[in-house]
Amino acid sequence: MAQAIPKAQAPEGKNFLYHLQAPNDNLLTYFEEIAQQGDIVQLGFLPAYLVNHPDYVQEVLVKQAKSFHKPNSVKHTVAQFLGTQNLFSSDDAVWKALRKAEQPAFHMRRIGSYLSMMAEQTDTMLGSWQSGQTLDFPQVMMDLTLSITSMSLFGQDIANAKAGEAIIEFLDLFSDRVTTPVPIPAWLPLSSNQRMKDALKVADELLLPIIEQRKASGEDTGDILSMLLLAQQNDDTGILTDLQVRNEVYNLFAAGYEVTANTTAFTMYLIATHSTIYHQLIAEIDNILADGQLTLDKVGQLTYLEQVIKESMRLLPITAVVSRTATEDITIGDYRIPKNAQVFVAPWALHRRVDIYPNPEQFDPNRFTPENEKDIPKNAYIPFSTGPRVCLGSAFAMLQMKTTLSLMLKQYQFNVADDYIFEPYWRFNTRLKHGLPLTIQAR
Repeated sequence: MAQAIPKAQAPEGKNFLYHLQAPNDNLLTYFEEIAQQGDIVQLGFLPAYLVNHPDYVQEVLVKQAKSFHKPNSVKHTVAQFLGTQNLFSSDDAVWKALRKAEQPAFHMRRIGSYLSMMAEQTDTMLGSWQSGQTLDFPQVMMDLTLSITSMSLFGQDIANAKAGEAIIEFLDLFSDRVTTPVPIPAWLPLSSNQRMKDALKVADELLLPIIEQRKASGEDTGDILSMLLLAQQNDDTGILTDLQVRNEVYNLFAAGYEVTANTTAFTMYLIATHSTIYHQLIAEIDNILADGQLTLDKVGQLTYLEQVIKESMRLLPITAVVSRTATEDITIGDYRIPKNAQVFVAPWALHRRVDIYPNPEQFDPNRFTPENEKDIPKNAYIPFSTGPRVCLGSAFAMLQMKTTLSLMLKQYQFNVADDYIFEPYWRFNTRLKHGLPLTIQAR
């Protein structure tokens, strides 16, 4: 017989509204605290649950994934502004068709072809820096990632173009919209609605002609758009329309833009504030990149750098919260989750389980040596999610981060001001309240 899921208790002195107010104040801290109360807990009186054990994560995101769909707030916003769903928001047959169409674009042999472009964009950025300069580092990484993302998607660098600004504005407003507790209709005369529509129109003025031109020429230019259009030719479901291709490009922008940029920024902060790790990392980079040339083989040899990035994504996951809605009554372990309940998996809390990660607040890349990594329980480390919806672009993101970080650290040292306060918060993804000013010195 299924047991009742324990209800999370509010701190002493807080009333029953705590579980409505606290997530809005600081969702990351809220889930950290709630996770201390059990492996699965109900969020007060709400029809919502936090799952924080690898075995239960396996049930929600892997074993019974078909019974957990994306939240209606996401589906509603995507459909209202994009006209249909995309890979991020869709479920069932639409999701399967889109996943099948996009999978070939992220095969490793395809991803490796982007290395020279990633290195070139990074070198261009480094050429504009001056020793002693203080950088708004998250913004600098956003600009670089926008260049790399747009080049890999459709072969044009739009970092300084009107369309690039429009896509960024749309994604920023979209992040606000999908995190509101009540769906907001697109027809309401709100300034945010008009700004989203205007931004999408500007972006479409760039992208739609590119799609038409590619279809007319039939040329495979080696970018992801070419792969999508090739998949469209072979699509027998009728799902992969021109509108759907356009939506998938925007979806991939959203998936690769902010997450990769902020992960790179957070990782550089951790490197800059841990001198022993910094020196070990520099020794590896200087040795492997001694001739200044970065190849795919050399990227693979940067094993300590990969450990550093993985540990950064454990400690400071940008995708800090994953949410699902139960489509039917579900049994997980000895517990029953009712239909229509919202279920949260929070990597931010999961990655801090002291029984899996001793001293979880400590930045320790040695957790991810080959010997230690194999001892991490399955589904206890999910920076790219897990199961059938695991991020398609994880290998692409890792290649980009290793490329960018190695080239930056080869040329510059990065310093954080003594009075800087590192304060992350959640708004669809993990962000920083006070930015991240880093001062660079030529090595």
